[in-house]
Amino acid sequence: MSRNFVDYKQVAKDFLKRQCIDFIRKGNRLQTPMQIQINTLRCYGYLPQRIIAVELFGMHGLWIVKDYADICTYLELWEINHVYATFAKEFIKKAVVVEGDSIRAVLDRKLMRDRYNLIVSDNPMGSPYGDNYYEHFDLFPSVLDYMDDRGVIQLNFIHNPILLSDKHMQKRETFYGKAKPTIAEAADIYGKLIANRERILEDVLFLPRNDRIGFLTLIIRGERPLK
Repeated sequence: MSRNFVDYKQVAKDFLKRQCIDFIRKGNRLQTPMQIQINTLRCYGYLPQRIIAVELFGMHGLWIVKDYADICTYLELWEINHVYATFAKEFIKKAVVVEGDSIRAVLDRKLMRDRYNLIVSDNPMGSPYGDNYYEHFDLFPSVLDYMDDRGVIQLNFIHNPILLSDKHMQKRETFYGKAKPTIAEAADIYGKLIANRERILEDVLFLPRNDRIGFLTLIIRGERPLK
């Protein structure tokens, strides 16, 4: 069975699931995690008025991106898989879809814009992936240089790291200082990385997606240093 066939099959399954979700949502009986996230940011006054967003792991766009694409002034979607990137162009018409390695693009300063006020890292949970990447660790600290004077970085955070490989746990220990940090301990690490870029971590929000992972959202402010 070819890799492309598997990817097309996955897109078809996800499209049907999303159709069911959207049907239920019409009666206001369901909100997706990303909808709750957007509403939470809006309630706290952290949602930018003109959203300039980059989604670093967009896949086909049906799960996370679809729930906030329409409120963006500009949306850039990165996806390394050709099949997924092709469908993202169809599903998320508003997005500028870029097929490529987003982590490498961040490190090499190759994203499409100089700064964003919403950066979303819905990175794969299976690690390693791509060029031996684990979670979003390789994005830091370089991704902070793309943040506007005030903005939001949304990360996938594994708050219950069960069934992870020894190598994965070692990577977490290297990044966080311990393999199983609490949400507060993880936030402290991000705060130090942000401070090293002469910025301030104004607030931290956490929204569980399931019993293992959730959205860890960093609210950042302070004039971006000139490079």
